[in-house]
Amino acid sequence: MVNHVRGQGDTPPLIHHEAHRSVARKLRALEEKVEEKAGAKKHTLAKSPFSARVHAQRLRRKIKLDVEKFTGKEDPNVHLDTFHNAAQMDGCTDAEECLLFFSSLRGRPVEWFNGLPHGKIGSFEKLAEVFRKKYQDNYIKRKKFTYLNTVGQREKETLTQFLTRWRDEVDKVEEMDDKMAMSLLMNAFRSGDLYTEFCRRPPPSYQEAYNTAWEYAEAEVLNKNKRELEEGYTKSKSDKLKKDEQTGGSKLKATYDGSIHQIRDDKKGEQPKRQWTEKWCTYHQSDSHNTADCRNVKAVLKEMALKGELGEGYATDDCRRPEGGDTASQRKNWARSLHVAVSLESHGKQARREPITFTDRDLPRTEGDHNDPLVITMDINEADVARVLVDTGSSVNVLYLDAFKKLKLDRSKLRPLQTPLSGFTGASIEAEGQITLPVTLGSGNKIVTKQMRFVVVDIKCVHNAILGRPGINQVRAIISMAHLCMKFYTPNGIGEERGDQKNARSCYREAVKKMTRQFEQIELVSQQVDKGEEKARIEPDANTEEIQIDASNPERKVKIGADLQEELRTEIVQVLTRYKSLFAWSVADMPGIDRSVICHRLSVLEGSRPVRQKKRFLASDRRDFVKKEVKDLLECSHYLQ
Repeated sequence: MVNHVRGQGDTPPLIHHEAHRSVARKLRALEEKVEEKAGAKKHTLAKSPFSARVHAQRLRRKIKLDVEKFTGKEDPNVHLDTFHNAAQMDGCTDAEECLLFFSSLRGRPVEWFNGLPHGKIGSFEKLAEVFRKKYQDNYIKRKKFTYLNTVGQREKETLTQFLTRWRDEVDKVEEMDDKMAMSLLMNAFRSGDLYTEFCRRPPPSYQEAYNTAWEYAEAEVLNKNKRELEEGYTKSKSDKLKKDEQTGGSKLKATYDGSIHQIRDDKKGEQPKRQWTEKWCTYHQSDSHNTADCRNVKAVLKEMALKGELGEGYATDDCRRPEGGDTASQRKNWARSLHVAVSLESHGKQARREPITFTDRDLPRTEGDHNDPLVITMDINEADVARVLVDTGSSVNVLYLDAFKKLKLDRSKLRPLQTPLSGFTGASIEAEGQITLPVTLGSGNKIVTKQMRFVVVDIKCVHNAILGRPGINQVRAIISMAHLCMKFYTPNGIGEERGDQKNARSCYREAVKKMTRQFEQIELVSQQVDKGEEKARIEPDANTEEIQIDASNPERKVKIGADLQEELRTEIVQVLTRYKSLFAWSVADMPGIDRSVICHRLSVLEGSRPVRQKKRFLASDRRDFVKKEVKDLLECSHYLQ
């Protein structure tokens, strides 16, 4: 074996230059990959809002929670409870819940999560606190459970309809115990077989009471179907109903079972004697048709129903018109006529009602007599509206435009009103329109809800609305001004609305202050006018003479001053003669203004009925002048006939 020992004179072995560069490139690429991975890890941790303790926890397995994604529109409490309970059922730890919470977000909440400060959240409780604070506006605001006292079964409302509405209203209130829920449900039912059964055998729980009520509701539907089959609704009757609806019938909600008499001033006296026939119309006193088939009777019934004279059973779908009609002739005919509804069939005894009385207990707390108006607070469209004046002198219910806007109602829902409103001073105003809104009166379980028509007017007033005769009669209210109280019947007894003296006197003070301010403004303006300086006016010269400026028409003359110098007079006459065509000697010389400059169009409401104007009688001289002017306007095509 030979050992080679390198000495000082020996040279090291040479490495190829290209191989050296290749190794260097590989080292640089490896370093870049290491730096890239380290940088990506650093970037990810910088975006995470969780602390190092949370990131130290590693998911033990692949976990997928069955939770709906939160998009930023849901209730944050509901989402947190759902997510937390699902994670607990899956055995997740606190740190795992933090790491999994991001997977339950979608949309804008993801951006909010990525924007959280780094390393500030160390537990799920802290994360939930930040989450609730961000989306606190999404909380579902629950009503007090006492709100269910107002959710009673309405008149003529079936059990099925009521229970469906009750279920929706219960979802809107806060949690309550079983006994309270059962008590509220029992009080909400109207008197009948179901209420009697609950009084005899009180259910042990709310759920059992609710299920029993649904059983009665199903039985009620089956019983109704059975009764209709037994009464025998034939096809001809249904066809007749459809025909009445197509011909614009009154759509009365009760069948006609009587006769109607119209007593006019010129038809007084006894009914004529007649022989018995199969057909007889009490309205026309004729045997050509029956009263039930009389078109005029149906029209009278419809008119009376629109005025509310037939009670709730004869309500119609059409909007109510002003008293007496929209035109002067209709109101005159209405004033001369008296409509009386007479039933030929004997009705059963009406149910006794508790009499409405006013005692000293109903008197206001202020001592002595008062002169305050009745101003109440009532529910209009599910909103408490204060400063509502109860006025028996108003023929309509009025809602002022400011209150209309505060109720956030849409102007597109306003229906046009043809008749203007007028006050006791004779001044009239045009209404913005009319709208039908739900109105609730009373308190506790003694409430009544009606659909009332309001006329919306744009007037600045200290009151928000006026409850007029239509609304008062609709709830059949009785008013005592001495007691400042209005009482009315409800399904659960006598309800009442008490006047608010503080609001009434506040309204009076504001009204008087407003009148005083207006009077001061008028007085101030009048004083300024009186102090004004009168400007001198140029009066025409009394000495004038007529000159002729058109030889072909000698009647065309103008007046100039008689004391003018001859040279000036000659110059003026020449100018007038030269420009004689500029004078309008007749209507034909006034062609009007070109339509490209200005044009007037008369706006007419679509669907309006034309009204024939009353004939006006003029004196002979005025009549001849009008005929001449109309003839001239027609000849020059100013008016088209």
